[in-house]
Amino acid sequence: MRQQPWQKVQGDINLITGWLIKNNLTIEENFQYKDIGTKRIIAPKLTSNQNYFNVSKKTPKYVSEFCKIIENSNFSFKLFDHSIIQCLYTFDGPDLIKQKFCYFEFPTGFDDIFSNDAPNTNSSLSEINQNHWGIPTHLRIDFDPERYDSVLHPKTHLSLGGNRDCRIPTSSPIKLIDFIEFVVKNFYHQHWNSLCEFLTINRSNFKELPYSITIDKDEQSLIFLHTHQ
Repeated sequence: MRQQPWQKVQGDINLITGWLIKNNLTIEENFQYKDIGTKRIIAPKLTSNQNYFNVSKKTPKYVSEFCKIIENSNFSFKLFDHSIIQCLYTFDGPDLIKQKFCYFEFPTGFDDIFSNDAPNTNSSLSEINQNHWGIPTHLRIDFDPERYDSVLHPKTHLSLGGNRDCRIPTSSPIKLIDFIEFVVKNFYHQHWNSLCEFLTINRSNFKELPYSITIDKDEQSLIFLHTHQ
């Protein structure tokens, strides 16, 4: 029986999860698959653990938002250094109608807030703080054609730093394995060779297909991110 696109994504998630676990990159994985009418949604399974962290009005916004994500389990992978990855898909039948990939780097220097979460990782907060310093990285790739507004809100775009006005045109939605490759290469390069070896053997086992180009001509006249393969 021919696989639906969401089934191919689900198979790829299993392959990626296996590699992340084997290489000790992830300490928690969190996916749910649900149907709403004709739509198939792949997203984190949310929970509610309000007030788990000691957040105050003086806490920087990025840190408080990061805490909310952890408290509500709104992540797909919690990495060994407490950074998180979000993966969300919405399919309507065979068609991808929405997609979001995010990487939230762990905000260092707030040990008083995150000490509750420390037992869930193989790395202590002091070790994490040594590897991450300065302003934490937050990047997101969105495919949201319903909100399309040429140039101002491209169908697919890259957002950086949580700035609501930052929407860099992107040529197309991307495959999950491409996003994982991007994160590993640019934030965890010590694992890059292992990932390359894994993909050399298993690349043909990944079934998610490239998506159609979504960028328009006006957006192509600007600086944009080319992702189409």
